[in-house]
Amino acid sequence: MIEWIGWLLGQDWNAFAEGSLSFGASLSWLWLLLGVVLAISGITLLYRKTTSPLSQPLRILLIGLRSIILMILLVALFRPMLTTSKVLPQESFLAVLVDDSQSMSLLDEGESETRSHRVQEWLFDSDNTLERLQENFRVRTYRFTDSTQRTLGPDDLTQQGVHTAIGQSLAHVTTELRELPLSGIVLLSDGKDNSNADPLVNAATLKSLNVPVFSIGVGPETVRKDLELVDVQASPTVMEGSIFEIHAFIRHQGFEGREIELNLTTSSNDIRSDSEQPTTETSSTPVPDAETTVVSKTVTLGRGGIPQRYTLEFAPSPGKQVYTLRLPHENDELTTFNNQRSVLVNNEKKEVDLVYIEGHPRHEYKFIQRALQEDEALRLATYLQTGPQKFLRQGILSARELAKGFPKTKEELYQYEAIILGDVPQKFFSSGQMDLIRSFVAERGGGFLMIGGSTAFEDDYIDTPIADILPVTLIRSTRLPAELRKGERQGMSPVGEKFKLLLTAEGERAPFLRMGFQGEMNQELWGKMPMLQSINVTGPAKAGASILAEHPTLRYQNRALPVMASQRYGSGRTMALTTASTWRWQMLLPYDDYSHERFWRQVVRWLTLDAPAPLEISLSQETVHLGNTVEIRARVRNKRYQPVNDATVWLQVTDPSGEIQDVPLQWDIEKAGLYVGRVALQQEGIVTFDVTSTTPSQEYDEASLSVLVTPSIAEYSNPHQDVALLRKLAAASNGKYYPFEDAERLFDDLEQLSNTYTVEIQSDLWDMPLVLMLLFGLLGAEWFLRRLKGLS
Repeated sequence: MIEWIGWLLGQDWNAFAEGSLSFGASLSWLWLLLGVVLAISGITLLYRKTTSPLSQPLRILLIGLRSIILMILLVALFRPMLTTSKVLPQESFLAVLVDDSQSMSLLDEGESETRSHRVQEWLFDSDNTLERLQENFRVRTYRFTDSTQRTLGPDDLTQQGVHTAIGQSLAHVTTELRELPLSGIVLLSDGKDNSNADPLVNAATLKSLNVPVFSIGVGPETVRKDLELVDVQASPTVMEGSIFEIHAFIRHQGFEGREIELNLTTSSNDIRSDSEQPTTETSSTPVPDAETTVVSKTVTLGRGGIPQRYTLEFAPSPGKQVYTLRLPHENDELTTFNNQRSVLVNNEKKEVDLVYIEGHPRHEYKFIQRALQEDEALRLATYLQTGPQKFLRQGILSARELAKGFPKTKEELYQYEAIILGDVPQKFFSSGQMDLIRSFVAERGGGFLMIGGSTAFEDDYIDTPIADILPVTLIRSTRLPAELRKGERQGMSPVGEKFKLLLTAEGERAPFLRMGFQGEMNQELWGKMPMLQSINVTGPAKAGASILAEHPTLRYQNRALPVMASQRYGSGRTMALTTASTWRWQMLLPYDDYSHERFWRQVVRWLTLDAPAPLEISLSQETVHLGNTVEIRARVRNKRYQPVNDATVWLQVTDPSGEIQDVPLQWDIEKAGLYVGRVALQQEGIVTFDVTSTTPSQEYDEASLSVLVTPSIAEYSNPHQDVALLRKLAAASNGKYYPFEDAERLFDDLEQLSNTYTVEIQSDLWDMPLVLMLLFGLLGAEWFLRRLKGLS
C-alpha cells in the first residue's frame, strides 16, 4: 500500500509527509484566497439557473465539484513545489552491534531457533537487512561480549561470551569511529548487561555527540518457567569439628508451591559418616557416577521471582574439598545451565598459637589445657601461678618464652593469635600490659577470652583497657543486690548454685556452639550437658555484642545474667565466659563423650578466626571464573605488625594441571605494606597461590591460598530480556527501542536522522500523477452527473 501511495506521489510517503511546501511563482496568500472565493461565487451563480430542475443536495454537489477543479487549476498556475530531503548513499556511517554472549544461545519458548540465529537470519541472511542498510550507509558490524571486535558475517558469531558489557561496546565504537561521520548505532541484544559499568553513561555521551542508539530487544520480556540457583554461600574455612552450613539462594518462575530436592555432592569418596551425619535420600537430580551425595533436602518453593534462602548442614570431610549443589531439571525450563554451583571448602587445620594465663591451679585450667593440647594444630603456651612468686610455664617453644611473665612488648605478645585470661587479679598486669592487650585485639586482630573465677571480672578491672574490650559491662559489687553477691562460700549464695546453661537464639545459631545439626538435635545435645556451678555477675552486654548463653533464673535489672557473650572489637574478637565450671562436663559425661573438648576447640578456633598472620594473601574478588584476570594482594608486616614497604615478595601460582608460574609482586605505592600482581585464570579447577616474603631484616614468611575456578553462569541468570535497560539506552541517546518483531520500523527512523548527509529534492506538485488523476476523476464525475440530469 505504501509503495502505491509513493507511486502516486512520485516519491516516498515519509519524505512527502516531512516535506515543506513552496511556490515557484511569486504569490500572496491573500490574492490566492480572493481568487478562490471569486471562483466559487461565479460557479454558484451559474448553477442558480439550469436547463433542468435540480434538487438542492445535487446542486451543492455539482458546485463543489466544479469549485475543487477550478481551485486545483488555480493553484497549479502558481507552480507549487514540495521540498524533501534524501539520505545521500554511502556518505554516513552506521555501526551495528550484535550481542554474542552465551544468553544469545538460549532457545526461547515458542521459537524454533535460538536468539542468535534469529538475529543472524534477520541481519545477514534471508531478510537482507545488512544490504538494505548499506544502500544508505557505510555499515560497520561488530560482535560484543565483555570486549568488542569487528565481524564480517554470521560465521564470526559463537555465543561463547561469558559476560555482556554494553557500555564497553558503545565506548569502543565511539572511539574507533570518532573521526568518521557516525550517524547512529544499531544494538541487537537481550540487554543482559552484567558488567560493573553503567551503559547509560555511554548513552549520554553519544547523545552529546548526536549519535542515537537504536536498540532492538531479543528474547521474551518474562520467562514462564525457570529454576535458578542464584548463589551458594559458604565460609571458605571450617572451624575444626564444627557443623558446617551451606546456604542456597533459589529463584524461580512458574514453580510456586513445588517441592524440589536439593542435592549436595562431592567427588571425594572420603565423606565423614558418624552418628550425626543425616541420612541420604535418593535424589531425582542427575548426579555424575564419580560423585557421592553428601546430603539432600526437600524444600517447598515460595513466591516466584524472589531469591529465597535454604540451608543445608553437614559434617565436611578433612582437607580441601569441592562441593556441588544441584537443583533438579524440571520440564519446560528455559535453561538448566543455572541449576548448579560449586564451592571450595577448606577443612584443613589451621595452626594456632595461644597463651593462657591462670592465677592458681584449678580444675578449669587442667581440663581446658587437656582439651586443647590433644589438638596437634593448637599450641597452648600456659603461664600458671602455683604459689607466691612461683610460676609454671608449659607448652613453650624456648626457654625465653614467657620467662619474664606476661609479655611487655608487641614482638612478644603478637606471636600469639589469642589470649585466655583465667582467674587473674587486675594487679597482675601493669597499665602498659593492659594497653598492650587492648592493642593486641584492636590492631593485631587477636582474640581475647576472660573466664570466670574469684578475681575475674572483679571491681578493679572497671575503667581499665581490659574492661573496654569485654563484651559485657562490669558492675561494682556494692551496687549489686544482696542475692547476687557471693557469700563466704559459693554454696551460700544463689550465684554459687548449680544451673543449666541456657543458649539464646543467637547462641543456637553460633557455629562454634553447635554440638549437632541445627534445631532439635542441637537442643537435645545441649540439654544432656551436665549442670554448671557458680557465676560471676556482670552487667548487660554492650551495644553490638551478642549474648550467647544466659543463666536460667538469676536476673539483674530485669535481665537474665549473661553466661557467655561475644563481640567484635577493632580487628579482633572478644568473649566473656562468666563461669569456671565447664570442667564438670568432662567429669560427668561418659568417658567417650567429647563434647567438652569440642566446645573448647571450637571456641578457640572462633577467637582466632580473624587473627591475621604477618603475611596475608587475598584476591580482588570473592568468586573467580574461567577467563578472569584477578589481582593478587599480599600484605607484609613485621613482628610488630607494622607494614613493610621494601620487602621482596614472590607469588607462585599452581594451576589445576600442576603447572607452576612465578610472578613477582610489586609494592602498591599508595598503600603501606601492600604488594600486588595480576594473573589470568585459564583452567577450571583448584588454583593455589603461594606467596613468600623477605624483609630487609631477613624476616622470612610464607602464606597460601586456594580458590576454585568455575565457568561463569552469569549469562543464564534471570534469562529474560531486560527491556527496561534497552529502552533507557535508547531514550538516553535520543534513539528508539524496538521489539525484535517490530525491527522493520528501524528503516523509516534511519531515513529521518538529522546528522546524516542528505540532499534536498524539489518536486512540482502539479506534475504528480495523483494531481492529473484527481482532475480527470473530478471532471468525469461532474460530466456524468450533468448528463444524468440532462444538463448541457
